[in-house]
Amino acid sequence: MLVLGALIFGFYLRTLAPGLLAGDPGEFQFAAWNWGLAHPTGYPLYLIVGGLWQRLLAFFGISPAASLNALSALFGAVAVALLYRLLVKWLTKLTWLERGTTDSQPLLQLVALFGALMLAVNPTFWSQSLIAEVYSLQVLFFVLIFWCFPLGGESDRSLPRRCEDAKNCEELQQQELQRLGIHENRPKGGGRALILLAFVAGLALTHHATSLLLLPCVALTLFVTSRQQLGSWAVWIGGFIALAGPLLLYLYIPLRSGTGASPWYHQAWGSGRLDLYTNGWASFVQFISGRSISVGFRNVGDAVGQLGFAWDQWLLHLSWGGLIMALIGLFMLLRAAFDPARGDARVARQLLLLTVPYALLQQLFNLFYNIGDIYVYYISLYLIGAIWATFGVAALVKSEAQAEEKAEAGARRSSRGIRLGFAVLVLLLPILLGRSFMPQVDQSGNVGTRVRWEEILAANPPDDAILISNDRNEIVPLFYTQFVEERGPSRTGLFPLIAPDGRFTDIGSTIESALQTNPDRPIYLIKPMPGLETRFDIAARTPPLFEVLGGWDDARPGHLVDKGFGPLTLIGYDWVGVDDQSEVVLHWRVDQVIAGGYTTTVQLFNAAGERVAQDDRAAGGAFYGTSRWKVGERLVDRHVLVGDGSAVKMLVGMYRGPTFEALAPSIEIELKN
Repeated sequence: MLVLGALIFGFYLRTLAPGLLAGDPGEFQFAAWNWGLAHPTGYPLYLIVGGLWQRLLAFFGISPAASLNALSALFGAVAVALLYRLLVKWLTKLTWLERGTTDSQPLLQLVALFGALMLAVNPTFWSQSLIAEVYSLQVLFFVLIFWCFPLGGESDRSLPRRCEDAKNCEELQQQELQRLGIHENRPKGGGRALILLAFVAGLALTHHATSLLLLPCVALTLFVTSRQQLGSWAVWIGGFIALAGPLLLYLYIPLRSGTGASPWYHQAWGSGRLDLYTNGWASFVQFISGRSISVGFRNVGDAVGQLGFAWDQWLLHLSWGGLIMALIGLFMLLRAAFDPARGDARVARQLLLLTVPYALLQQLFNLFYNIGDIYVYYISLYLIGAIWATFGVAALVKSEAQAEEKAEAGARRSSRGIRLGFAVLVLLLPILLGRSFMPQVDQSGNVGTRVRWEEILAANPPDDAILISNDRNEIVPLFYTQFVEERGPSRTGLFPLIAPDGRFTDIGSTIESALQTNPDRPIYLIKPMPGLETRFDIAARTPPLFEVLGGWDDARPGHLVDKGFGPLTLIGYDWVGVDDQSEVVLHWRVDQVIAGGYTTTVQLFNAAGERVAQDDRAAGGAFYGTSRWKVGERLVDRHVLVGDGSAVKMLVGMYRGPTFEALAPSIEIELKN
C-alpha cells in the first residue's frame, strides 16, 4: 500500500499545477494561507489543514500556491492507496477468490490494484488532485468511511462457506455460531468501530456537504444488517459525541470572518467596506448551507434532460470495459446477497446497501442540482463504479477458478496461469485510460494565470484602483497577490454576483455600482470587453487595462430625433464624416426591458431611394447585449458606414434571429447637411 501510494503521489506531482490558479483553487490558495474564509459552505477542516501545510512547506521555499496544489495530490494518492487496501479487505470477506491456495493472494491483490488504478486515472478525480481543490480529500473521507464500517463479522471467517442442504443452512449456521460462542450480529470491537465510523463521518461533514448523501446509506446498512450492535446506550452516546464533535470546527467561520483574517470579504468600498459576510446566526446558517451563493435546482423536465450528460460522464470515465465490469460486479453482489447457502451473503447485502442507495441518491442530486461545475460531483460516483468494477473482475477470476476445480492436475496448473494472465490483462484498462487522458489532464504547464496577472500588475494600476471583470475566476488571483504576496493591498476586485443583491446582477450593474459608490477612485477593466462602450465611456490604458471614465447619462447628441422605437427611444445621433466614410452614433434611452438580443441595422439611401451604405452589428456586443439593457439607461450605438457621400436619408432598425424579427418598425430620418 505504501509503495502504491508513493508511486501515485509521484505521478500526480509530475502532472501537478505549478503555482497560482484562477477560480476556486486560487481562492483556496490565499484563504488557507490566512486561515480565512473561502466560499460557502466554508470547508473549515480543509482550510485549517491547508494553512498548516502551506506554512510547513514554506520552510522549504515552496510557495503557498504550489504547496496547496501538492496537498491535493497527497490526499488523492492516499485515497488511491487506501482504496487498494479496502478492496483487498472486502474481497477477503467474499468467496469469489480462493483463499486456501498459494496463488490466491497475488490474484486478490491484482484485482484490488485494478480498482485502485481505475480511480487514480479517472480524469476528473485525477485533475482535481492536481490543483488546490477539495475533492481528493472528499474521496479520501468516503474511502475512510467504508474502511471503518464494521463489514461482516468474526463469524464470517469461522463458518463453512457453503451448506450442503440449503434448506437447513440457516439452522446449521446458528449451531456453528453457538459452538464458537460468537454473536451473529455483534463482531468483536463493534462498538468501538461504530464510534470511529461516526467520528470519520463527522469530519467528512466539516469538509463537503455532499457527505450528507452517504450517511443515510451507512445508517440504513447498520440498521438492516447490524441492528443489534446499535442496542447499547454507550454506543449511541459515544457515536453522537463522535459525530457532533467535529462539527464544532464550523465555529471557524465566525471566528475567522473578520477583516484581519478575511480582508477579501471586507474590501474598501466608498466611505466604508463591501462586507460579503456579517456575523450573525442567519448569515452563518446561510453560509454553511450554501444558500448565500447563487445556485438552485432544476425542475423535473430539465433534470430529465441531464440524463444524456450523466451517461456521457459515466462512459467517458469508466469506458465500456469498466461499465461492463461494474454491471457484472453488481449482478454478482445481488446473486450472493440472496443466496442463503453462501457464507458471504451478509457481506454482499451490506456492500449493496452501502453503495447502491448512495449511487442513486448522488446521481439524482446531480440531475437536479443546477451548478456550472456539476461534473466534479460525479467523482464519488466514479469511486463506486470502480468498486463495482473490481467485484466484476473478481467474479470473472472466480469463474475460472471453478473451472480449475473440475480439471485434471496438469490442466489446473494451466488454468491458474490463465487466471493470473487475465488479472494482469485487466490492468491494461486503467493504464490505457491514463495514457489517453494524460494530455488533457496534465497541469504541469498551467502558468497562464500567473502570466496574466503579472501583465495586469505591470500595467501599474493605482493603489486605490477598482479592478473589474465579468468573470469571478479571473479576479480571484488578485487577492492572492494582495494578501499572500502583499502587492497593492488597497485595490478592490469586483465581478458580477460578488454579493447577492441588485448592485451586482451583471457586469453593467457592477460597473455602475462602482461608479456611483466610488466617484473618486479609478475604475479599470482587466481585459477588453467589447460592447461595454455602449453603456460606458471607456478608454484604453496600458494593456491589458481599460479605464471606465463614466456613463453616457449626460451625453447630448448633435442631432435630436426623440422618436419612440418600441421599448426604446431614439434620442438622436451624431454624424462624423470623413471622405466616403461616416461614423453614426445612435443615442438610445431604455423605456422597457428588452427580451432577447437584437442586431441594429443602419442604412443610408440617396435621393433616388437607392441604398448606398449599410452596417449591421449586435447592439451592445458580446458583453452588453440588449437583454442586459435596463430601464432608464442611456446608451450609444456606434456604426461605421462606407458610401459615396450621396446619402440623404437614414433608416434605423433592430432585428433578431434568422427570421429577422423586428423589435419595432424602422425609423426613417432625413439627413441634415
